[in-house]
Amino acid sequence: MDHATLQWVQGDIEDTLTQARSALEKFSEDSHSSHHVQSCAEALHSVHGVLEMLEYYGACLLLEEMESLCRMLQSTVGDDANEEMCELLLRSILHLGEYLSYLRAGHQDTPTIFMPLLNDLRCVRGEPLLSENALFAPDLNVALPIPEKTHDLDADQLREIARSLRAYYQKGLLDWYQGTVDETGLSLMQAVVARCEKLCGGSPSVRLWWIAAGVIEALRNHGLDASVSVRRLLGLLDQQLKTISKDGSVALGHAAPADLVKNLLYYLAHATSTSARVTAIRAAYRLDDLFVGEEASERAERILCGPDLDSLKVVAEGIKEDLSGVKTALDHHVRQGATDSTDLTPVADKLRRVADTLGLLNLGRSRKLVASHVEQLREFAQSPDALTDAVLMGIARDLL
Repeated sequence: MDHATLQWVQGDIEDTLTQARSALEKFSEDSHSSHHVQSCAEALHSVHGVLEMLEYYGACLLLEEMESLCRMLQSTVGDDANEEMCELLLRSILHLGEYLSYLRAGHQDTPTIFMPLLNDLRCVRGEPLLSENALFAPDLNVALPIPEKTHDLDADQLREIARSLRAYYQKGLLDWYQGTVDETGLSLMQAVVARCEKLCGGSPSVRLWWIAAGVIEALRNHGLDASVSVRRLLGLLDQQLKTISKDGSVALGHAAPADLVKNLLYYLAHATSTSARVTAIRAAYRLDDLFVGEEASERAERILCGPDLDSLKVVAEGIKEDLSGVKTALDHHVRQGATDSTDLTPVADKLRRVADTLGLLNLGRSRKLVASHVEQLREFAQSPDALTDAVLMGIARDLL
């Protein structure tokens, strides 16, 4: 990182970001003129080139997500979702300017500080959240301090109740999305989630509803922002209710999706609410151990310095495990002489998670190498004729 050169190009970067913001504001006024979005994307790409040359890879990670959202905005000109995307991009430009000021003061480039913003940028594009990666790894199998009660409903009764609860949850979700002043939406959602927690009793799925109730409680106590990502995560609970209404007790016997549970915990780890439930969840999952002995303001400062040595060791083991799994899958594909290249898609997804983790660790060159292979594998999944054993083994060697 070259702080002196960053000072030297500061004026040019600020001017270019101003151009990006101006183009975006013009698009907000005339959402059918896609050339304004193109101008914004070009300006952001220009800043990305400068910062990449100076090896500020954390800032580059944010810019790449912003550019991706610009491309999506161009392809959805005239859609209702454009306003939300524009607001998010404008917020990101302002945040980037503040972050560059922080870097110019001589501080370390640490992208984990804007992980919530990166999550939002990904969320609106339907991409996996960065909080799913190895940098946030609570134990999802801890014992819960809640009674293991079981319901005495038959399958038909359970499915009928789930259908009714889902209808109420959808109404609450819609009211919340529309921003009703009296928060009746959140109240209704909280009541549904509390009922689901009782229905699930001692089943594996109770974990999700217990945590979700904490997230909603934190929102109602104004201890958590209703960000794009938080809204998406709570929206995914509707799918869980749909599954219960269809499969009944069978659905209760399955653990909730680990990524959903993990992401909800991530936002609870950053919530400022001190309610009894939120406190109990934080204690059960030892969320405060991620920011040992610190108040909320001190946590943010420590995040700027990046993960500590113990955390890095855990992350390194996770990366090694993922890379080993990718290499094994590639070896298997070659040895079996597989002709169906679609099985490379989950391999690419796993490799993408590795690239995300490397990016958050500010290992820009390594991330770039891994990300290039992600794109290769996805292209091969679509065009198997271009796939050769030599190419796959070359990817495996690079990963080693």
